[in-house]
Amino acid sequence: MRKPILLLAVIAGLLAPSVSAKDACSPRSIRNSLETVRKLGDLGVVYIEDAAGDGSVVKIPPEYHSIRPEVAAVLQCGSRAAAILIEHLDDTRPTSAEFSGGSHRASPIRVPFGVVSLDLLMSISTFDSPVRDSETEDNDGLGCGFKAEYYFRPDEFETPQGASKASSWVLKVKFRWRRALARSQLKFEYSKWHRGEF
Repeated sequence: MRKPILLLAVIAGLLAPSVSAKDACSPRSIRNSLETVRKLGDLGVVYIEDAAGDGSVVKIPPEYHSIRPEVAAVLQCGSRAAAILIEHLDDTRPTSAEFSGGSHRASPIRVPFGVVSLDLLMSISTFDSPVRDSETEDNDGLGCGFKAEYYFRPDEFETPQGASKASSWVLKVKFRWRRALARSQLKFEYSKWHRGEF
C-alpha cells in the first residue's frame, strides 16, 4: 500500500514547480513582489530633471544592463501586473527612490510609491500602446515618449505643508489609465530589453 502513496507524493513534487510558476502572477504574488520593490533601500536618485530625465528603477546602475530581480518578478506578469500598478498610482507611501528637479534640484526628495508604480507601468507599455507619444519618443526629459494625460511628475505629491498627498492631476492620470485598461486599449510586454536581449 505504500508504493501508490509514494508514487503520488513523487508526482505531486514534480507538478509543484509548474503550479508555483503560475502562482507567481497571482494578484497576491504580484502585490507581495510590489511590496518588496517598495521597500528596496538602495534605489537612490533615480528621477532627475536634466537633459536626459529618463531615469528608472527597472535596471541596475551604473551599467543598466540587468533588470532588478525584484522588479522582474512584477513586470514579467505583464497586463496582470499593470492592473495592480494602476491601482497604486496614487500611493503616497515613501520609497528610497529620489527626485532631483524643480525646487528640489539641490536637495532631492524621496518619491512616493505612486511614482515608482508609474515608472514600472510605463516600462511595460509597448510602443504601439495608445499611452505612448511617437512625436516625443526620441526626445529627452521627464515623461518623454508618453502622452501628457498619462504622466505625472515625481513632485506631484508634494503639498505646501510638506506632506505627501496625491494631487488632483495624479488622480486624473490614474483615472485615465484605469479607463483605458477597462476598455482593453492598453498593450503591455515584458520585452527583450527587460531580458537583456538586444
